[in-house]
Amino acid sequence: MKFLYLSIRKVLQLLYLSKYNKNIGEAYETIGNDYGFMILPKHLINENSSILSFGVGEDIEAEIDLIKQYNCTVQLYDPTDISIQYIDKVKQELLIKNEQRIADKIIFNAAALWKEVGTVKFFKPKEANFVSHSINNIDATDNFVEVPAETIKSIMQKLHLEAVDYIKMDIEGAEYEVLENMLADKINFKAIYLEYHYNRNHSVFQDIRNIRHSLDSLSNLGYKVIYCSRFRYYCLVK
Repeated sequence: MKFLYLSIRKVLQLLYLSKYNKNIGEAYETIGNDYGFMILPKHLINENSSILSFGVGEDIEAEIDLIKQYNCTVQLYDPTDISIQYIDKVKQELLIKNEQRIADKIIFNAAALWKEVGTVKFFKPKEANFVSHSINNIDATDNFVEVPAETIKSIMQKLHLEAVDYIKMDIEGAEYEVLENMLADKINFKAIYLEYHYNRNHSVFQDIRNIRHSLDSLSNLGYKVIYCSRFRYYCLVK
């Protein structure tokens, strides 16, 4: 059954997403490790860049590499207890290594990213002690915790930002509504690297259609795909 699902998904991906499954030749760089890497457009980031990273999990090696390379500040967002404890541990380890400059540029915020400001249900994954919770309950589980949520607009207002240079988004299925909300609010951002997730509550066709609609919406506003992997990881720049 799983083989059939993956086969159907592959065919639909080729039919509906091939338009965006190509790099346009614009230079980019990869930072981080094999698991938690980020794709950055070349010549975009400097020490004054505004960077928002959503979905910490238990790996911020890419964000630390970004700080080391460009001396920039990174705002990170994730409301899960595992991520909160992980960030505390990372900062303590950096201080032990006499890398306070790096630790000071890691600004952690215990909030989820959503289309509305408020309190949301954050559904737990199927695997015990796994970190990836989801607002849209993409694993179809019953257990959840309630956490605070922000929008990109509310975050920018708090940070006094008129524009964002770079956004990393790995938010377990909430990316569709969040991106739609960002475009409706006319959020000014230069580049975004994100993962599109598949939802067990949806048909595979609906998931593929949602990805295509999201990419079409970004493309219509002038964003270009400079990186694509597995029909789900994309970096776009304007």
